Amino acid sequence: MENIRHCTIFFSFYGLLLCFFVSEIRKTVRTELCLEPGEFDLYNIGVGTSITFCLREFRALLSFAEAVNLPVTANFDTGGR
Repeated sequence: MENIRHCTIFFSFYGLLLCFFVSEIRKTVRTELCLEPGEFDLYNIGVGTSITFCLREFRALLSFAEAVNLPVTANFDTGGR
């Protein structure tokens, strides 16, 4: 069995839910973090959706943003856009 590591972000009008999933040969770990819209500078979701990232790339993005003191901004519409 290969290692599976991903992060899924579920967006809704009421906030977002970050789910981290790591599955290795002998163990599986799932971590969830809930954030409310008030914890963001701008939070505008019209329709609930989810986005899944490879955990390695997601961590790299967050580490880079923190190192250079930049905000993380996500803009999306529909699949493929």
